[in-house]
Amino acid sequence: MTRSILARASAVAVLAIAVFAGPASAHVLVDSVRPLGDGSVDIRFAFNHGCSGGEATTRLIVTLPRNVTYLRSEPPSGWSATVESSVVTFSGPAIPNEDEAAFGITALVTAEPGTAVLLPTIQECGTTARYEWTGVTNDAEEPAPRFIATAATATAPPARPVAADSGPGTMQLALVAAGFVAVAALATGTLSRRRMRR
Repeated sequence: MTRSILARASAVAVLAIAVFAGPASAHVLVDSVRPLGDGSVDIRFAFNHGCSGGEATTRLIVTLPRNVTYLRSEPPSGWSATVESSVVTFSGPAIPNEDEAAFGITALVTAEPGTAVLLPTIQECGTTARYEWTGVTNDAEEPAPRFIATAATATAPPARPVAADSGPGTMQLALVAAGFVAVAALATGTLSRRRMRR
């Protein structure tokens, strides 16, 4: 029963991501995000086109945001992947225009459910042509691949600690003490004047 529920939840998460990402024929996109059961997720990028003019794809450069921690990658057959800081670079033999290709990154995602996680990507074709899939909005001319975080695909960030009330500070205590001294001095002076009048 539990396995069935988890399977359905994963399927719903993957479907929601695919609908949000947009048509595969027009973008490099996040095709699916699959929970692996240990807190990490498998993020699949896909495309089936080259650059303008039909040039074949030779490199894909993915920049991971701060809330996505890289664990490992899975390039397509014949390709390799290198990682430098938060940038994952896939490269290999040319993938012809209109041929489908998929790339995988396993990562830990920290985000509140409902948050859009953007993964800016550059698609290069040889040394002269490229697409910069980095647009922030989904309707940009070259939108960044993205997915919507869910409870199944992301870990919520830790809650910020609430500062404890440490009571009155040193300055406050000093002011209160000074007030008591002033009142005491005033009372003493008044009493002394009364005695002198007698």
